[in-house]
Amino acid sequence: MKARKKLLVLLASAFILNLNAQEGGNQAEIVSTQAGLNVTNGEKGTFFISPYYELTRFKGLKLKELTGNITFPEGSSSLNSDQSDIDDYNSQYRSEYQSGNTGIRFGYQVLNGLGLSVNTGITHFGFKSFVNRENENARSFASDYPAMTFGVSVDYLKVFYKKLTAVALLSYNYCLTGKSETYFNSSEKETILSSSLHSRYWQFNLAIAYPLGKFLPFAGAGFTQQFVKSKSTAGIDYTNDEGLVEYSELELNPLYSGGAFYGFAGLEYRLNKGASVYIRSSFPDPLRANIGFRIAL
Repeated sequence: MKARKKLLVLLASAFILNLNAQEGGNQAEIVSTQAGLNVTNGEKGTFFISPYYELTRFKGLKLKELTGNITFPEGSSSLNSDQSDIDDYNSQYRSEYQSGNTGIRFGYQVLNGLGLSVNTGITHFGFKSFVNRENENARSFASDYPAMTFGVSVDYLKVFYKKLTAVALLSYNYCLTGKSETYFNSSEKETILSSSLHSRYWQFNLAIAYPLGKFLPFAGAGFTQQFVKSKSTAGIDYTNDEGLVEYSELELNPLYSGGAFYGFAGLEYRLNKGASVYIRSSFPDPLRANIGFRIAL
């Protein structure tokens, strides 16, 4: 009888150990993927490289402030718009941008479940202000140029029920452009002496994911706060009171910003233990599409 009880205890212990081993395997399988969520999500010390392409359009920008300076032959004068001018602009016009970013992300798992990543890339950035609600081309100000973009993010992943996984991600991105071609309407091109644009945003995402074989569908929601600050200097020829043509320079520094809640969903496919590909989309604003590939080292 004692021998039979001892055998049952050994069998029960072996069964429990086997369940724990399988559960640990599922955990490792889950955290070895999820590149589509832009999280590091591996065991402590894991490193990954992920090239990607991202197309974004954000239409929720509002003019927040407008400062500038105008220089005449006899001197200069500063320009500052009051709040009524800013409110009038926002009631009549829309501001937006569209960007296509080709980049690469590097990630490192600091602790189990906690990761850090940085990204850099080249962005083709188009920005519009004075977009009329009735006519998309009315008095539009658009610039297209290649620019460098940089970002950093921190993520946390937790498997809370079997294979069902929760993910939190906080990220910050910065983009700086150089000189651009600028258009003040759809038919007339103006000569710009100098121009630059700073774009930055932060966003917070919450998502859930559940692996189905080699596929990993995921969905979530997020909030973003976006800022665009443009600077341009234009030369202006004008006729003075004496009928003579004189030259002046106008510098404008408007700041636009906007916040928005959005949803996102995507699908990842694991090629093998260390590599995967993914697609992802965000909606309605920002409207964003991502495609990428990741290799874990």
